Amino acid sequence: MFSFLESSHHRVCGNRKFIVANAQVENYPIIFCNDGFCEMVGWSRASLMQRSCICEFLHGPLTSAVAVAQIKECLASCHEKQLEILYYRKDVIVVVILSLHSRCETRRYNQLKPFPIC
Repeated sequence: MFSFLESSHHRVCGNRKFIVANAQVENYPIIFCNDGFCEMVGWSRASLMQRSCICEFLHGPLTSAVAVAQIKECLASCHEKQLEILYYRKDVIVVVILSLHSRCETRRYNQLKPFPIC
């Protein structure tokens, strides 16, 4: 499955960083993340698997509660939304500003929600 996602990612997203979450399980656990996302946030793929795609582990003191609430609303309603949010790398030194596109994927894997992060 990872090779399918990686090849799809390169065709559709170019150099974007992204995660894929299971929309049929509470808290939408991450079931895939590409290497770019891992490098960007400073976490290994194994460390990210099964964590919530809301990415509370990347939140810090300047992460907007409004943006977090909007992400949760998008996930619950399965609507697409673009927004900016401050996330912190694992080393807490580098702050990353992300643009998040949240949508339900209804093609082959109707249980997946991809989150391309620019």
